[in-house]
Amino acid sequence: MKGRNQRTKNRIQQPRQQAQQQAPADYVKRSGCKYGIDKNGKPYISAWKVENGRMYSLYCRPSSKTSTHQGKDFDWEDWIYSLTIDRVETAIAGKPIGICLFCPTTQKVIIKGMGWVLNPKGGVGGYCGPFGND
Repeated sequence: MKGRNQRTKNRIQQPRQQAQQQAPADYVKRSGCKYGIDKNGKPYISAWKVENGRMYSLYCRPSSKTSTHQGKDFDWEDWIYSLTIDRVETAIAGKPIGICLFCPTTQKVIIKGMGWVLNPKGGVGGYCGPFGND
């Protein structure tokens, strides 16, 4: 019986060890994004990115005046976002600083003023960063 338990344990540990070996040792995640529902039942997207030694944190949510626009392929909603840089709130008195576009179908947020896209389904842990050809 002891030998059987050891074989089972080896079978469980082997895939874990292989998965850990696949990522390079010097790999550091530089952005992330997640989609969620707040305690009031409204959707939100939170994201972070490290760029040029600075930490950017974004929080996007629908406003009370959110409207829907018909796009070429998808419908887009006007959302608002707030930005924190290195733990310093850039919004005045907690008010959001800008308008962004949210696509409910893909759960992506586009912030045109910054040239960034927030994609909670992009890679492991989501993506926050530039989009398009700048």
